[in-house]
Amino acid sequence: MNILEIKNISKSYKKIKVLDDFSITLNDGCLGLLGPNGAGKTTLMRILSRVIKAESGEVILNGITLSEGKSEYLRQLSFMPQEFGFYPFFTAKEILYYFAKLRGVIVNEEKVDELLETVNLLEDKNKKVGTFSGGMKRRLGIAVSYLNDARLMILDEPTAGLDPKERFLFKKKINDIKKDRIIIVSTHIVSELTEMCDKICFINKGKLVRVEDKNEDGSFNIDLEQEYIKMVGE
Repeated sequence: MNILEIKNISKSYKKIKVLDDFSITLNDGCLGLLGPNGAGKTTLMRILSRVIKAESGEVILNGITLSEGKSEYLRQLSFMPQEFGFYPFFTAKEILYYFAKLRGVIVNEEKVDELLETVNLLEDKNKKVGTFSGGMKRRLGIAVSYLNDARLMILDEPTAGLDPKERFLFKKKINDIKKDRIIIVSTHIVSELTEMCDKICFINKGKLVRVEDKNEDGSFNIDLEQEYIKMVGE
């Protein structure tokens, strides 16, 4: 079982508190982050992915402290940001080889084709990413997130720009792989979180407001959408 401990994380921008003493402990499964714009969701994910540093607090993944064991921690991590910075002159295939090299993952042509087929990009593997639509880049980003056997996957708005079929395939994939890893997903589409997530974390004004666990029958004890609407309106 994987364990992620987020302990008393705080972060400010220009003296504005974006995360305020945020703490939660997670085990295998999918966690959904739900909150209004500016609640601190993206900042939390960027801290967990070591894109930025917290001002205080600590993150521990399977006994590895982020501040002290950066390399070991990052080997267990896969992060898919909301915005991509793919080199436009690379082909889709080259992007996967490039990110595999960065992460120290050995892949071959068969593995690359398998990943691209998973996101319905196999026929486009030799096309330059600069010609891709926003949705195609999103799908390529999803393929990149599957490259390594990450114990912690962090996905920021992963289904933005995807058509209904691609959304369905993505949710199915997450439900298939979440049993032996921790997956953190942020999206404003409450129904998708309901389908994928075992736990929902409500964040507002940098604070953990409440945590709701899914029941064995797949339901939650509260109306997530109504709770979200109420929070956004505050």
